This record gives sequence, C-alpha cells and structure tokens, in this order.
Amino acid sequence: MDDKGMSDEMPQLFQLMKNGIRKTDNNDCTYTTDTLTRTIYDKIKPLLEENKHLKSEVQTLNRKVKYLEELNRKNNIIIHGVKETENKHPKVRDLLERIDTYQGSKRDSCVTPLGVTSECVSLYACPSLLSAFEQRPIPNRIVNFLRKSQCGFDGSTPRVCCGPIPYTRDPSTQTSTAPPPPQNNFNYDGRVDPISSEDSVPAARGQCGIDTNGDRLYGGQITDIDEFPWMCLLGYLTRSGNITFQCGGVLINKRYVLTAAHCVKGAIEREVGTLAVVRLGEYDTLTSTDCVESVDSERICADAPQDVPVLRAYAHDGYSDKNINRRDDIAVVRLARRATYSYYVKPICLPDTNTPLATGDYVTVAGWGKTLRGTNSNVKLKLRMPIYNKQECGTKYRRLGAELTEKQLCAGGVFKEDACRGDSGGPLMRERPGGVWESVAVVSFGNGCGLDGWPGVYTSVASYRGWIENIMQSTNV
Repeated sequence: MDDKGMSDEMPQLFQLMKNGIRKTDNNDCTYTTDTLTRTIYDKIKPLLEENKHLKSEVQTLNRKVKYLEELNRKNNIIIHGVKETENKHPKVRDLLERIDTYQGSKRDSCVTPLGVTSECVSLYACPSLLSAFEQRPIPNRIVNFLRKSQCGFDGSTPRVCCGPIPYTRDPSTQTSTAPPPPQNNFNYDGRVDPISSEDSVPAARGQCGIDTNGDRLYGGQITDIDEFPWMCLLGYLTRSGNITFQCGGVLINKRYVLTAAHCVKGAIEREVGTLAVVRLGEYDTLTSTDCVESVDSERICADAPQDVPVLRAYAHDGYSDKNINRRDDIAVVRLARRATYSYYVKPICLPDTNTPLATGDYVTVAGWGKTLRGTNSNVKLKLRMPIYNKQECGTKYRRLGAELTEKQLCAGGVFKEDACRGDSGGPLMRERPGGVWESVAVVSFGNGCGLDGWPGVYTSVASYRGWIENIMQSTNV
C-alpha cells in the first residue's frame, strides 16, 4: 500500500480498533478487539500521530511553495518544489530546509494591518502593540487591530506583526478608508500669493534639511510621524473629477517642489490626469488626522496636511517618454500659494555640485510607494541602500537598450529592497555632517521592483542644480 492509500485507511482502522467493532471475513470468522487489538492499536497510534504531523508539514510546505510561486510569477525567480501527492517524509524535510534557506530571515516577515512589511515577533517584543493593553477599556477598533496583527504563537504567547498603532483625534468621524479629498483643487478660486524674492532660490543652509524625528516608534521600514517633513504627494485631477496621488516629490522652499519629469508630462497625463495639487505634511493617507502611539505610550498627533494648488509644472526640455533611459527626468513644480512651515512641513537642502557620491555610500529613499504601475502603502516608508557601481549598472541597463548618462546614478540592487518603497519623483537622500539632509537624486526608473542585482536609476540633483535655480528665478516673477 502506498503512503496515500495508507493515510486514507488509517483513520477507519483506528476507529474500528478503538471502538471494539467486530469485523467478519468471508469465512465467518469473528475477531474481537480484545487485548490483541489494543496491542495493535498501541503500535499504530504513533504512526497515526506521525501521519498527522506529516500532513501539517505538507500544508506548511505548500504555503511556502505558493509564496515562492508568486515571487516567480512577479520576478521570474526559479524555485523548486514537488506536488503534494509526491511528498514523502524525507522529501518534505528536505524541501522545507531548502525553502527556509532560500527565504532566510524573510520566513518570519509579515504585513501589518497598515499594509507594510514587518517582522512576526512575540507580543512582549513589540512595545507599540503592547502599549495598547494599557488602555482601559481597550477600544473595539484597537482590539480588531490587534487581532489582525496576530501572526502565530510561541507556545501560549501570541506572535504579532509588529508596527505602530494608528489613532485619530476623533475616530467616530472616520467613516471612509479613502484619503480625505484635497482642498483647493478643481474648485480653486484662482488666488495666487504675491511674489517674494526669497522664493527665487532654494532654501538656504540652516533653514533646510532639518529632520524633526525623535525615534519614537518601532523601527524598520516605517518612518516616524514627523520624519522627513519635506516629503510630499502629487495629486492629479482625473477625467472623472477625482484626485488621485501617483507621484512624490520634495519641498525645496515655500513655493517650489522638486520631482521627476515623468510625473508632470507624458504617460502620467494620458493615463491618470493633470497635476493639480501638492499635499504636504502627510503621514497616513487613510486618516484625516494622523496620530501614533510612541514606545513610551505618548500619543502624538500631527497637524492636518496642507493641500496646496499647483500653479504650473516645469519639466526639463530634454525629457521625452520616447527615451528609454529617461534622460533629463527632472521637473520643478511652482505652487499657487506658499507652504506654511511647521514641525511637519519643512524644506530639504539641495546638494552642492562638488559633493559626489561614491560606490557603497548609503542613501535613503522614502515615500508611500506611489508609482504609475505599482502598489503602495498608506503610511510613509523608508529604506537605506547603497550607491551601486555606475559602470556595472550601465552595463546591465545597456542590455535592455538604455544608455545611462553621467547625470544619472544607481542605487540599491538588493533583493526586495529598492525604490519600491519610495515614490516616482520622490527623493534619494543622504544625511550630511550636523544632521542636515539633502536630496541627492530623484527616483526615475528601474528594471522590475526589488530584483537582486538590479539597482534603480536616479536623476542626479547636483547635475541639475543650475537648471533648477534658473527655473526658480525665471518663473518667480
């Protein structure tokens, strides 16, 4: 009898022996479940338990194989596996070891109810979720959030997908999961703030690149609520009259935003709509007021986001959708009204032209994952990654027909870690001595998302510093 046939008949045999039911053969010989039957049952019981354990391992294996098949479908990754009917006990163990080795530390990764990647850990190792139990009574919405965060057990101790708990000042008013409608977009009254000479240049050193975060929240890929206050979202007016956010950028003074050219002209206009509004001071796109719980149980709420109408966008003249290498993929957006600086809204510095990046230098990308093709997160994410060797990067992309220029740089190339966590048009940033941040590049394009050995391509901001300043000076009139 093969393994499958044995596994199908074992439970029936078990019941016959356990319950003492008589069974008669063709010779009318009767066998009762006496001491002999009990002895047989005691011998078979361990096999039944092992069979039960084997089925559990097979189920675990199938889940992991499905996970890898999904990666294979998205990223053309070759995986190994066998059908469930082919599984024998040694093969199960062997395949589990191979898959666990493949996944490495990622086997305990998970996705929080907020939609971001985190780690499945003991509840007692997650201060942000543990702090929820200090409230009495615990609100129903938090109970539901904790349930959705559970990802297993360590004995009797729950394991949770660790991350921050979202709050709002008035949860009862939140009836929709859609982002709150931007103000002053297609109902914009046409009012334009007066011209100010200080808007003609990027924010000066000492007034830009000052991050405000205090490392309050659980670490990893989720930003603090006040981290990177220059980040912004670009909103587009669709043909149906709605606003949708599809790109990112950074505030460089009260009147101008830096982004990518492909975020203001070309396919984005044809497939999405016209750039209409820039959102500043955003953290969680699903809440009208963003609040989080810190590790020391302090409740922190941000100011309401600022939705500022767009007056005009200026893409570099050299950019064209027809260029596969996205040469000159950079743009400046002029706002109709001046942004109001606050704890959550500040400008970032632009780099000097004489501060090059070396291969291996670490930089940071941040955003909500807003791209024309990809998925996104409702909370702001971040990721550190290294600058990639430009010559090797150019060789890789040359195979795809893209000839990179000296005004582009490459970063990332680590499996499942690249600008998928950022936004199209968003910044590639580095922290300078003294804690000052500058936007060294703009997210441009890449080959897939998070593929091992394939870095993303970015437009160097230092290479266009003169062009940026010229646009600001010539349009602020």
